Amino acid sequence: DTRFVAIVDGTTGDTTLEEVDATLGRSHIVARGSIAGARGAKGRTISLDVSADGRLVAYASNRNGEGNLDVYVQQTTGGAAIRLTEDPADDHQPDVSPDGSLVAFRSGRTPSGVYVASALGGAARLIAPEGWGPRFSPDGRSIAFWTRSWLAPRSVNARRRTFVVPAAGGTPTPVASELARGGGRSGDG
Repeated sequence: DTRFVAIVDGTTGDTTLEEVDATLGRSHIVARGSIAGARGAKGRTISLDVSADGRLVAYASNRNGEGNLDVYVQQTTGGAAIRLTEDPADDHQPDVSPDGSLVAFRSGRTPSGVYVASALGGAARLIAPEGWGPRFSPDGRSIAFWTRSWLAPRSVNARRRTFVVPAAGGTPTPVASELARGGGRSGDG
């Protein structure tokens, strides 16, 4: 049972994680204070994702002052943020693998799509060209993502398709079409 309280500032769009109350096995952890993006800090923080064990938060922020979004990770107990991406294009929609070792994210760089990087930093790998909304499976072995514009009206014949690709990379397998954007994880993966 894990609870995370995210506060979104309606004026600036900043998102802060104000309180963490987690029960992990027999341990109970409570962290108070801002984890991602301190109030009044420069920049905007969006797209929070917290690891399954509650120890790591990944988020997109423009705190770098360069006008684009990059992906950062930070321990929920505090400490300095690690900037995972430094591309001039927006990197966002982070999703942390269940074991907390990898972060998948959407990037607008060339080529655009879903990338995966180590949560400790390092080069990002493209695993799904033109992909959006990456989500790790509960076992962390695969990543679901969708393609095509979700904003396009159905009459335009734009189809949203959902795929699953191995987290290590490989050939995407089509799963479904016309699914809603965002979605969530199911209990069985």
